[in-house]
Amino acid sequence: MNTLIAGLGGATAGAGVYWTMCALRRPTLADLLTPVGKEPVPPVVAGPLKVVRAAGAGVLARLGWPGERTRSDLAACESDVDIHRMDTSVAAVLGLALGVLPLAVATPPASPLPVLSALTLGGCLLALSLCAPTLILRRRATLHRARLSAATSVVADLVGVALAGGAGVTGALTSATRRGNGPAFTRIRLCLHEANLRTLPPWDALSDLARRTGVSDLDELASSVRLAGTDGARVRASVRTKAASLRTHRLAALEAEAHQATERMTLPVMLLVLGFLLLMGYPAIVHVTNGF
Repeated sequence: MNTLIAGLGGATAGAGVYWTMCALRRPTLADLLTPVGKEPVPPVVAGPLKVVRAAGAGVLARLGWPGERTRSDLAACESDVDIHRMDTSVAAVLGLALGVLPLAVATPPASPLPVLSALTLGGCLLALSLCAPTLILRRRATLHRARLSAATSVVADLVGVALAGGAGVTGALTSATRRGNGPAFTRIRLCLHEANLRTLPPWDALSDLARRTGVSDLDELASSVRLAGTDGARVRASVRTKAASLRTHRLAALEAEAHQATERMTLPVMLLVLGFLLLMGYPAIVHVTNGF
């Protein structure tokens, strides 16, 4: 019975490692380069991995996962919900394999690892594997939101200048978004272009983008632009004030981030100094101890 459990644990761990390697495999240069006159062929995914990803995504979809916050993070990163479900299912299989491995090690009678410790370690590995895709997504979403907020501050400044020069609301927004490069400016520019094609007000498009991504600065800019579009010249000063406010908030956020980085570096420096003191004082302590 112990041999059977150990064999099942080893097989599960091997399958998890194999599927993980297949998921992390990158297409070769020959797969990426398409010959002239031929249609591009998508990279072939391993059969078992494809089945596991599809089955896991279906189960998570029936359970109503992910939640509202995770969907907002996915929208901020411009990632697909189904792909995130597939990645989570692969991570769950890997966590299950890693969780069974300590149990397989603790099963033999002569194993120094207790069964209770193996179960605790396996549960921790499984929980970490399940939370890893979401934690990585949260980190990416924070970075994308920061970039989008910085781009919003720049667009607000340029819109205020354009409105003061006599431009209309749509022309001011279009001119402001064309002055910047990068994914954040491109996203705002595409949002405004889509609103123009659908004959929608640009402030509604900005409000919808702010709601989907969770960037409050975009909603504030949309509110100011909405007033500019309805009340005209009377709120140009309000748009410039809002741009100054967004710029001040951005500078305060950068300063707070710098202070947090400084605080995070305190502990490594303290550990480095402590290790240096122990290294320098150990010979003296040994000499004094042996003298007595």
